[in-house]
Parts: sequence; C-alpha cells; structure tokens
Amino acid sequence: MSSILEVFQDTRRQGRAALISYLLIGLPNVESTLSLVCAADEAGTDIFELGIPFTDALIDGPLLQAAGRVSLRNGVTVRRGLEVVAELRRRGMKKPILMMSSLNPLLAYGMETISDDANRAGVNGFIIPDLPVEAIPAWGETVRKAGLVNVSFLAPTTTAARMRMIVSRAEGFLYCMATTGLTGPRKDVAPALQQFLAQVRTVTHLPLAVGFGISSPEQVRQVSQWADGVVVGSALIDTIVNSDADQVCRNLSDAVRRMADATWRPVARPNPDSKAAGEPPRRLIAHGDSRTQ
Repeated sequence: MSSILEVFQDTRRQGRAALISYLLIGLPNVESTLSLVCAADEAGTDIFELGIPFTDALIDGPLLQAAGRVSLRNGVTVRRGLEVVAELRRRGMKKPILMMSSLNPLLAYGMETISDDANRAGVNGFIIPDLPVEAIPAWGETVRKAGLVNVSFLAPTTTAARMRMIVSRAEGFLYCMATTGLTGPRKDVAPALQQFLAQVRTVTHLPLAVGFGISSPEQVRQVSQWADGVVVGSALIDTIVNSDADQVCRNLSDAVRRMADATWRPVARPNPDSKAAGEPPRRLIAHGDSRTQ
C-alpha cells in the first residue's frame, strides 16, 4: 500500500501534480462504488478521498447535498464506509485512501475506535472539513497513534497567525481551498490562488493540494503549475449522477483520465516519440522536502 509521502515524491519526480479524486461512498449505490473506485484508479487517480454522507454537511454545495441524500438512503454509515475500504484493499487497491467526513459521525463512532478500525480497514487518514483548529491536537494524536494522518484545511481568508497554528499541527499534506464558500464547479480559477499558495509555502514544506471548484481539465492544468496536488470532486460526482448505470464506469474513467492528463507540467511531459520516452520526466519544480507520513 502506497503512502501519501511516496505519492507526492513520485509525482514531483515525474514533473506533475498528484490527482486526488473525491468519490462518495454509496453513489449511485455501495456495490457500484467499488467498481467506480477501481475505474478511477486505472484512469490515473493518485490519491482517493472517499466521502461519508452527513445530513448537515457544512461545505457541500447543491450537487453534493443531493448526492449525499442518495448515499444516506442507500444506508451508508461510517461503519459501512470502512467495509468498503476493506473490500477495496482485498481487491488489490494500493493507492492511498483518505476518509472524508463531517466530525459528528466520527465522534459518534468514537475517536479511538474509528482510528483503530480505519487502520485495520486500510484507510490512510482523515479529512474533516469542520474539525476546529483547537481540536486538531487531540484528534491528531489519536489518529497518529493508529498510524494515520489528519489532513488540515487552509482558506484564502485564513489569517497569518491562524495559518501558522494550522501548519504547525498539519500532517500528510495541506488542503488549500481554491475559493471560499461551498463546494461546486467554478467558471474560473481565482486570480489570487497563486499568491495564496506562495504565502503558504513560506511557512511549510508539506505538499499543497488545491480543491473546491476545480472542475475542468483546463483548471487542473492551471493549478498544477503551482500546487503539488489537485482535488477534483464535484465534476466527478456530476459525471456519476448524469450517467446511465451501464455507462457510469466508462464515463467516470474518461473524466478522470482527462483530469490526470492535465496534471502534467508542459515541458515535463514525456514525448512518446523521443528516445527518452521510457525514462522518468525531469523534475521542474522543487518545493523542499515533503515532511509527510
């Protein structure tokens, strides 16, 4: 099973950003989730975020809210999510898997219990959008004891003092929000994103992954020039929701492949006609060491 550190080391060496794909467990149903994750894996996903639905998710836009209702009707819980991850590992899935959930379902499950059970299932860590900064030390220590990581968020509106506080407790990578507000497609990448990422790099050597509103290959290509990873969620969920059952795996695979192709930094992409096509591309950008687990 690959670690988050290994993924970012590999993609940096290749001269591209890591593609982090968000899929919601139970959409369109639990059994299909297994097939969809495998399809996204083969199409070029580097790291998976597998979502657990919650009735009062704070950051979900209309698309993810509707998808969450489908997942809840299909009986998805934290425990069911762990079962899905365990089954994926049994089927040979090697890519890192992060469980993305609101805090309440995890607290209801039990902090130590969820950490231990997640480790046994094959989860690499957690992404909890509504985890208060003040709660990170206690939660982070619990998951760290189980060999997992807790990925923290930074927003463009995060103050310098709060940014230093979050970074000092961060693990794995930093999830940098491309914009404020709810999840969902955006027409353009925020003009201030590059400056925001440059500011974050002054206080950490952790890899930076950008998400929220990244919904097209063109946007992935642009963000990949500045970030170590790109998170694509709503665009993939939209593909699943609007696909017939017999076409959903193929359509998702095509969508992921287009996004993965866009993560290459232009001059680093191997030329299949060159003699060196079989060699790893040279690294373009070095952001310092990756102090991740």
